[in-house]
Amino acid sequence: VVRCFNFESGEELWQYRYPTRNVRLPFSGSRTVPTVEGKLLWTVGAVGDLRCLDWREGKLLWRVDLVEHAGQAIPPRWGVRQAPLVLGELVIVPDIGDTNGFVCGFDKTSGELRWITSDLGGAHYVTPTFHTIDGVGQILVFGRTVEKTGAWYGLIPADGGILWKWTGYSNPAQITHPVALG
Repeated sequence: VVRCFNFESGEELWQYRYPTRNVRLPFSGSRTVPTVEGKLLWTVGAVGDLRCLDWREGKLLWRVDLVEHAGQAIPPRWGVRQAPLVLGELVIVPDIGDTNGFVCGFDKTSGELRWITSDLGGAHYVTPTFHTIDGVGQILVFGRTVEKTGAWYGLIPADGGILWKWTGYSNPAQITHPVALG
C-alpha cells in the first residue's frame, strides 16, 4: 500500500493498493521509502514490485516485477529494500535475486528498460547513489563476489557500464550506504 497524507491536517488523500506474490519473508512491512520527483513517485515493494505513480492522484503509470525481470522465482531472503534513484531521465534500481544481481536503468516516465549491467552478484540491500568522484559523475552500487563478500562498483549513468570495482570490503550483511568524503 502506498498512502498519501496532507502534511498539515494529517488527512489521508489517497491509497494505492496492489497485490504481491505470496512469499514468506523473515519480517513483514515496508523496507524502503518512495522516491518523488515532479508529479511522479516510484516505489519498490518488499517482493520486488517497481511501480511508478502520479503522486497527485495515486494513479499507476507503469510497473516492473524486478524479481521476474532478474529471472528469479522468489525475492532475496530478506526481501527488496533498495530505494529507486532518479537521475536525469532514468530511474535506477538494483534487480537482484539470491544468486545474481544487476542494476537497471528504466525510462522514468515509460518504464522502458534503457540499460542493464552485467551480473554484479546476488542479494544485497544497498540503495544506489550518485556521486562525482575525481570529476566523474557515477552511480555507486554494491554487488557480491563469488565468495559472497562485498564489491563496490562505479557505474556510468548513461549506459550502466562499469567504471571500476573494489573488492576490499567484506561484510556478511551488505546493507551499508556509500558516502562520498571527497
